[in-house]
Amino acid sequence: LASADMAMPPPQVWKSVDGGATWTFVMETVVLDTGNWRRFLVVTTHPNNANVIAIIADRWPGILNTWVTVNGGSSWTRNTGAYIQSLQGYRMAVMMNNGRIVAMMGGAGLIAYSDDYGSTWVATGESFTNFAYEIVRAGDTLFACGTTPAPIVKRSVDFGATWSTVVDDLSMTAEVTFFHSLAYSPLTDKLYIATNSDEVTERVFALLAATQPTVGALIDLSFNLDALFPEGAGRGVVGRQGLAL
Repeated sequence: LASADMAMPPPQVWKSVDGGATWTFVMETVVLDTGNWRRFLVVTTHPNNANVIAIIADRWPGILNTWVTVNGGSSWTRNTGAYIQSLQGYRMAVMMNNGRIVAMMGGAGLIAYSDDYGSTWVATGESFTNFAYEIVRAGDTLFACGTTPAPIVKRSVDFGATWSTVVDDLSMTAEVTFFHSLAYSPLTDKLYIATNSDEVTERVFALLAATQPTVGALIDLSFNLDALFPEGAGRGVVGRQGLAL
């Protein structure tokens, strides 16, 4: 929960241990920047240790912070490693099983990683140059989608250090304006991709063998998103709803 308005409560963290039925207050930050509260934007957890949680926070635009707990929220450390502090836009992040945080930051989706919970960041030089929409972890593999300006899906097999394109607009079987959302199935090794189109039906595709050295075929599932969501202008509303398994 977050607020950038002084008339509203400061950003808070709440915890549920029963699938969201009940919630317990964990902490809030009273740190201000130029009269504004910081926002809590992303919560990511260690895949092998539920007690290690990182929260990416900032005052829009910029001024990046990472709040970290290693004891399930009993205490928190605020790390203020500087990286693209002046850029506006999204903050999206995942945590790898070695504790590395990999994040896309700014409207262009500049990709960086931190091995010390946000005290310092390493810029990879990778970006989407236009819009970035989502980053997901599939075991030791990472996927991210955005536009450059053509829609693409990138993959990293070295904990976010380097990236390669595995799906682009030319590989799709229908006109696509944006790749909006990603979801990975560990049972089938499929990466599901929700698309947005200004010309044809918005649908879901599946990339087979997504984490293998050579990815498999891209399958059109013919799952009609237009039938579920109202059409929106420009980037539409499909990706804003997200995709989950």
